[in-house]
Amino acid sequence: MADGGAGGGGGTLRDRLPSRWNLSRKGIDVASITCSVCDSGIETSFHSLWVCSFATSIWNKIFKWLDLNPPSISNMHGMFAWIDDLHMTSNKKAILEVICGAVLWSLWNFRNETLFGAAHPKRSIVIDMIMDCSFRWYSSRNKLPLISWNNWIQNPLVVFSL
Repeated sequence: MADGGAGGGGGTLRDRLPSRWNLSRKGIDVASITCSVCDSGIETSFHSLWVCSFATSIWNKIFKWLDLNPPSISNMHGMFAWIDDLHMTSNKKAILEVICGAVLWSLWNFRNETLFGAAHPKRSIVIDMIMDCSFRWYSSRNKLPLISWNNWIQNPLVVFSL
């Protein structure tokens, strides 16, 4: 997934997402450059997708679900380098890439709903949305091996070690 993630991924890795910081740097008048989700940091792409307290809590839950230690990264390239360096099968890496892409997409979507939605999105359903979305993305992209929903919600990385 070297080019995957939120907004098609290329935008994430090349820092081209229309974060408040990026918009202000391009001379677009924004009311604030503060993160619209946590209200305690400059809204850069990396902040919104990794550093924001909400993003951090989501990633921690995802890594707990997958029984992995969170990586220490300084940019989104670091996330994909971490995946590349993991000692696991290509099938497991493909699952992890899809899940990371679903997390990035969900975090950016949550940010956009916070800014532009009619009602504030519910934080409590984001993990469920990530599990559902990543399962559907993986299942539609990879016909074999097939993973059941029950195995997916337990830990999709364990299926390949049985």
